[in-house]
Amino acid sequence: MKRIEVKEIIYSFKESNSITKTSRDLGISRPTVYRWIKRAKSVHNRLHLTTRGLRRRSTRPKTINYKISVLEAEKLIKIRSRKHVAARELAYVDGVSASWRTIHRLLKNKNLITKQVQYRRPKFQNGHAMRPRNTKSLGYLQMDTKHVTPELGGLPFTVFEYAVIERSFRTDQDEFYYWLENRPEHIGQLNQWIQEFINSYNTWRPHQALDYKTPFEFVKLYQKS
Repeated sequence: MKRIEVKEIIYSFKESNSITKTSRDLGISRPTVYRWIKRAKSVHNRLHLTTRGLRRRSTRPKTINYKISVLEAEKLIKIRSRKHVAARELAYVDGVSASWRTIHRLLKNKNLITKQVQYRRPKFQNGHAMRPRNTKSLGYLQMDTKHVTPELGGLPFTVFEYAVIERSFRTDQDEFYYWLENRPEHIGQLNQWIQEFINSYNTWRPHQALDYKTPFEFVKLYQKS
């Protein structure tokens, strides 16, 4: 529907001298007519209406979000399914022109947005095997090894180093261990998987805290400075 010009609203009101008749003739609301009449009143003479300087504000969006092409959508879904990267990071992938909100809607429509919960286990685990009453031996019980044997970390026993380790554990849990759909056949296979994850995490994935740069890129810039 074409928008009514401001001059047409003012001229129509001058002829009819009725807000109701003007809104009815032009098919617009009464508050719209009243608002433009208020803005058209002269500073020097409140009874005089002028259209000088009156203009509508642009309704063009400040940010234009382009539609995701089929190839882009397939690429984003593949990366999300394999690497579980968030929409904000996916917006910085090469060849993607859509905003992160558009990408988020795409992932949501494809049921790729997982509801966050406080406690999570790998997908192939049911959680019962980790409880003390269900374990066969101590080796099957989940525990935080740095508290049991902190000397294995080779770090001073301070809360600062512990905080860094805890954050590293949480990252591994949220972005790697939780997404394991199959149980590794042996410890070597698990080690290969996590090495691939660490390499991707540091050299490929953009990080919001690093201004959407990879840790590898951030370190190189820091060394140059």
